[in-house]
Amino acid sequence: MVSASKRFEAVFYVHTVSKKAFGGHSMKRRMFVLLASVSLILIIIGGRLMWIQVITAHHFTSRNIDLVSESVRQREKGIVLNSGRGIIKDRNGIPFTSEWQRVLVVTPVAKHYQGSAEQIAKLSHALGTTEDYWHKAFGEVKEPQFWRKPGDKQPTALTADQEKTISSLKVPNLKVMPYVRRYPEGMNGSHAIGFVSQHPEHLLALYAEQIHGGLLSKDAQVGASGLEKAFEPYLRGVGASSVSFYTDAKKQPLQGLHMRLVRPTSAYYPLNLITSLDAKLQGRIEAYLEREGLSKGAVVVMDVVTGEVLTSASRPVYDPYTIVQQDKGWANAAVKAVTPGSIFKTVIASAALEEGVVDKHERFECSGELGKYGLSCWKHGGHGRLTFKEAFAQSCNVVFAKVAARLSANTIERYAHKLGLSGNIGWSGASVLDGSALRMFEGEEAGQLFAKGTPRTDGGVLAQTAIGQRDVLLSPLQAASMAAAVARGGEVRSPQLVNRVEYANGDTMAVFGGREVRLAGEAPISEATAATLRGWMRGVVTEGTGASLRDAKWALAGKSGTAQVVSGGVRRVNQWFIGYGPADKPRFAVSVLVKDASPEASHQATRLFKGVMDILADY
Repeated sequence: MVSASKRFEAVFYVHTVSKKAFGGHSMKRRMFVLLASVSLILIIIGGRLMWIQVITAHHFTSRNIDLVSESVRQREKGIVLNSGRGIIKDRNGIPFTSEWQRVLVVTPVAKHYQGSAEQIAKLSHALGTTEDYWHKAFGEVKEPQFWRKPGDKQPTALTADQEKTISSLKVPNLKVMPYVRRYPEGMNGSHAIGFVSQHPEHLLALYAEQIHGGLLSKDAQVGASGLEKAFEPYLRGVGASSVSFYTDAKKQPLQGLHMRLVRPTSAYYPLNLITSLDAKLQGRIEAYLEREGLSKGAVVVMDVVTGEVLTSASRPVYDPYTIVQQDKGWANAAVKAVTPGSIFKTVIASAALEEGVVDKHERFECSGELGKYGLSCWKHGGHGRLTFKEAFAQSCNVVFAKVAARLSANTIERYAHKLGLSGNIGWSGASVLDGSALRMFEGEEAGQLFAKGTPRTDGGVLAQTAIGQRDVLLSPLQAASMAAAVARGGEVRSPQLVNRVEYANGDTMAVFGGREVRLAGEAPISEATAATLRGWMRGVVTEGTGASLRDAKWALAGKSGTAQVVSGGVRRVNQWFIGYGPADKPRFAVSVLVKDASPEASHQATRLFKGVMDILADY
């Protein structure tokens, strides 16, 4: 490279020679010197340009600027076809995310490349739109754009006939390309799967080194809820697949550079997340809930033996492409703790049986009112005289308040813990990537018995706690886990949502095995107590509040619940039903929550429980 000092010396020499020549020689001599001076200057400038354009074009200046790449990039217009994010699949390998489609890309080119009036007319007809809409939306695009029908938030998938028509028209600025839609339209399990969005601060915290190194944009999308968020480091991928289009200043395609596909090549990435969910079962149950009109609530289906979650459905539904953070419709109701009502009587029953505070022949009196604490039974006039078993089947509030008075707050809390209802119940452990904490159920809320400051020795507090009111909070996930624990003999297992992680070539990267919940020194309830509870839960169906389940396809067992709540200043109820089936050899545990229902409404949760169990019987 010619230094600045050398260039100055050369110009100074030319100037000195020229001055002498013009001072005392002939015109011919002066002309010769002038031409020589100009030639020398041109040689210096030419050498400099050659140095910049040829020798140092790819690493110009101390900043190593690639002039060739920069000049091409100025005429490059790109579009992302696939984010490169890992795929979330069901237990059988059926994808929940990343649906391949054929879409239309419109590129910015000069007008004479945009097709004739006849071509546009045929194109508009094939796409089911008007010529006017086409010209307004895509007549003067400045960046490559996906074809979208009016109202579509994502690129519109082409049919085979549409693709054939577009190909036959041979319009230069139209390209049919493969595109990966992250969330298929009408995707099932959307609350458990979650969604991605732009979170620069979260992204910076996770990938500061990659962002500072220019390998990742701070505007990239990251998991914001569900499995997308919980398994973000696994799903991140190694880069997007994109296509770039190149035009000259007149918007004409550059010869030999019109289109270039860029995609990372790796035999191992992106990773695949294999969940415990069953896509077909999930779809059937979600369709059933839609037909039945469940507007707020959740359904969780668990495998009794393994603790795997086979279905996790939440309402209301939401659009992952139009997220309103304040709306909270995207929040997964299956892991949110709410007032449980009488399903909590399962805890009181287990404590009373294990602690021996009730004799199986003892009979209680229910007149409909407890006589203190303002507590009454749901049945007007009461149930009369009945045993504790009968009180469980009939869900008698008065009897359970009397039994709770024989137990302490600490004892009730201890048995709730034995049944997995305190703290978080979902699978948790260390990530194989970096050893950090990993929780499968993002956003899971812990169960609660007593709020901070609640007087635990107060008789009214114990009476309200006994019927699942006051401060008691449970999630549908915890409720299903409790039913599963009773069904399997008392052992509590962490509900599991992901079975393994696979490399792109199908090899296994990590396996997440089922595990028994650590009860901090507490033994689970005994098999004898669990067997008694199973008999009582069967009695709920044969002669109690679940009598409408007697004609189900399977013999069922369970417990109903109706919790008094206030929503938006209005008195409402949470309807519950939890249980398992078939009753003689439990395979599936199910919890159903109908949230914020009218106090006068029929018990939809029991009806939904039966419908879900009938689907499982066919399954």
